[in-house]
Amino acid sequence: EADATRVPWLTSNVQGRPGQIEPYQIQSVSPELTFANPVELVAMPESEWMWMVELRGAIYAFSNKQRDQVKHEVIHLKSVAHPFSSAYGLAFHPDFIVNRQVFLCYVVGGAEPDGTRVSRFEVSDANPPRIVPESEEILITWKGGGHNAGCLRFGPDGYLYIATGDASGPNPPDILN
Repeated sequence: EADATRVPWLTSNVQGRPGQIEPYQIQSVSPELTFANPVELVAMPESEWMWMVELRGAIYAFSNKQRDQVKHEVIHLKSVAHPFSSAYGLAFHPDFIVNRQVFLCYVVGGAEPDGTRVSRFEVSDANPPRIVPESEEILITWKGGGHNAGCLRFGPDGYLYIATGDASGPNPPDILN
């Protein structure tokens, strides 16, 4: 049983109080780059490339070191999925430098039983990088139709974690509760 008496801590050297938090300042670091409905921004491992995923399926890479920014299309998911609806997530494999694998979550449209998917792709060694469309391997699917989720992250354990939704329509009422 622990001693119920708390011993006061009297040896602290901390003095004062935290100051007021400054308000956020928004600053455009690449005003020449524009994106339509961006949903995810991910740094490509051990490179200068940032990857931007747009909701409608275009994925672009741009250098975070170049002064004059130019975006390069890495892939457009309409080229691999017919029909195509929306892109939601992107994650680079923890051993990307060795295996060149990237994972994408996207929706092929409608309320099909397998309308949302997570696929693995290979990335070329080109500069700028490109996703090789014919390398797609569909890993898992679930019902499309709304509330798809689709966030992809690798955990410290090396496993891929996938956020999923209930596939209910995106507008109220939520028929699946």
